[in-house]
Amino acid sequence: QIAPFVPQVKNQFISALVAVQNRQREHKQNKDNKKKRKKVKGGNGTEPGTFLYTVIPYEKKNSPMSAEDLQILTKILVAMSEDSDKVPSLLTDYILKALF
Repeated sequence: QIAPFVPQVKNQFISALVAVQNRQREHKQNKDNKKKRKKVKGGNGTEPGTFLYTVIPYEKKNSPMSAEDLQILTKILVAMSEDSDKVPSLLTDYILKALF
């Protein structure tokens, strides 16, 4: 559950999630189409799509998710969709804050 007082934050989260899902679908199609071609490195030094399949751990609680936690998840999703090198550090920070 997400607190009802943050519709803008919810919309941002949903948009980021859809962007990641679209990138995953696009990456899979491109991968299938380019099996015969050489691997191309991304602009940030990683193979394109490296962070698209990152799993974000989530522990369901009895209380609604806070707007701050949802913003953190949104930031991780945006970084994933952009194949940002920030994904590992954002994910680590989230795990340390939210799960411990």
